Amino acid sequence: MTRKLALIIGNSQYDDANLSQLTAPAADVRALDELLRAPEIGGFDAVQTLENRSFDGVQLAIADFFADKKPDDLLLLYFSGHGLLDPQGRLYLAVKNTRNDRLSGSAIASLFLKDEMDNSRAKRQVLILDCCQSGAFGQGAKGAPGAQAITNATFEGRGRVVLTATDKTQPAWEGNRIIGGVETSIFTHFIVEGLKTGAAADEGGRITPTRLYDYVFPKVVEVVPTQKPRLIVYDREGGDIVIARSPRPPAPKPAQLPSELQRAIESPYASLRAGAVEELTRLLQSGDRAVALVAREDLDHVRADRA
Repeated sequence: MTRKLALIIGNSQYDDANLSQLTAPAADVRALDELLRAPEIGGFDAVQTLENRSFDGVQLAIADFFADKKPDDLLLLYFSGHGLLDPQGRLYLAVKNTRNDRLSGSAIASLFLKDEMDNSRAKRQVLILDCCQSGAFGQGAKGAPGAQAITNATFEGRGRVVLTATDKTQPAWEGNRIIGGVETSIFTHFIVEGLKTGAAADEGGRITPTRLYDYVFPKVVEVVPTQKPRLIVYDREGGDIVIARSPRPPAPKPAQLPSELQRAIESPYASLRAGAVEELTRLLQSGDRAVALVAREDLDHVRADRA
């Protein structure tokens, strides 16, 4: 049996004085948790939400999340908080007890996350990262401003898609402290909006990572022109994963008359047009209001042409 499972991680409180406290992640994770659980929207079978947890607890939760899964399971992992780069430009996700000067032993490494995703049997994996991914640790840091924190190879894997708030190193500083930028709230704000309203859905009411990105990108850029979210789809399977559905019913398709009747209406032969008028008159009495409306419009056109 196919399952939809989510792990939501948000961190707004940091023990390290060099990492500022954030306000957005707490609201972000609660809003996303509610939408993914909602039967009419996400319909996820299980959603685990971790707020302000320590490194050991978060790393073990991630390992557990990807382990012992079936190939047809859908796994969605979301993170909101500080994203940092080490001097080699490698991405780390900061948690409550992360030390800015000891990332390798206190923050979630992107390599660890990729290994867990690779080792999982689940063939449908969605990773959403709402973090600034700043690459600066202080004066003289080796992380080059403007370098990509996430490249096409960072989380490469079949049936996998990655959606990020930005792919650049955009440090935000207040004195010697790394502070949170507007990115961590704006990005998820529009993700939540697209899910909750159904505005990110396709014509059939399905919300895929590709559709979500297409909705979020212009919204974010309009508010913060320097921030450009990124979508990395490793194969077609990833982009077509249905992660949610619109809470609104799909708009009904406009009624269409049979092609034979349409040709008869436009025929140069009077006998065919007369027969078309009879059929249109009959359709006016049908119980399908949409079809009757189209029939009425075509009858009006026929009569106008005769006048």
